Amino acid sequence: MRHELQYNDIEMFEIYLLDIANGSQEALEILYNKTKSYIYGYAFSILKNVHEAEDVMQDTYVNIYRYAKNYTSKKKPLAWMLTITKNLCLNKMKKKSRKETDIADIEHMITSNKKNEHHDYVFARTLLEDLTDEERQIIILSSIEGLKYREISALLDLNLSTVLSKYHRAMKKLRAKYKEA
Repeated sequence: MRHELQYNDIEMFEIYLLDIANGSQEALEILYNKTKSYIYGYAFSILKNVHEAEDVMQDTYVNIYRYAKNYTSKKKPLAWMLTITKNLCLNKMKKKSRKETDIADIEHMITSNKKNEHHDYVFARTLLEDLTDEERQIIILSSIEGLKYREISALLDLNLSTVLSKYHRAMKKLRAKYKEA
């Protein structure tokens, strides 16, 4: 299911951050419930590990609570939260030497969100294996998390045209692999 952020959501996120800066745990809980899939999906797209992504998601909300007073409104509250997520992921990756991508975690995420049959997620795993890390991140953020290309561009610090070309290249790979199967 694709989630579209509305302008009203962005305004509300701003209000929640102001309330959180004033110590409101209720605002944090509401913000958590409205944004957790974005935060988790982004963390997972970077870390490729369910448990690590869950840890980073929790740490993100701790940091949001801790640093909400430092948030300056640029009408991009989700980008600010995802930047926190990205930095936590990078810190986690620096502390841990990664041996290889754990595609089984992608299976878990897809199946837990979509309730697919066993053969569906095995097939999805096979499809995603052929993508680069960056392509996989773009596909997950766009297709599963429903972020817009501009948002993905800002999060991954890539030009919009680069995101679009990588997305289309990845989709072309996925279609070719799908036809092969």
